[in-house]
Amino acid sequence: MDFSAVLAGLSVTAAVMAIIGAGLLMAAPDFGRWLTNKVAGFFSGDDEDESPHDEFVEGERYFCDSCGWEMDYDTALASADAGYCYKCAVEFE
Repeated sequence: MDFSAVLAGLSVTAAVMAIIGAGLLMAAPDFGRWLTNKVAGFFSGDDEDESPHDEFVEGERYFCDSCGWEMDYDTALASADAGYCYKCAVEFE
């Protein structure tokens, strides 16, 4: 009996699972921060009509006040949603 195909399939499966696991470990802190902000926002009573996106204009360039990093429109929106600068990790006020 030749089990080489089965063994080769197991090693590929293990490698794929290791890559997926590493991605989950990398995403877990950001997901935890996002989840905490969502839960805290639910209980804070803030008015949801005020969107952080209202202050951004497409086509403009934006800069981090702490590190001076230049961001395009999409990166500025993502940073506003996250609540911190992606480059220096300083929270926005």
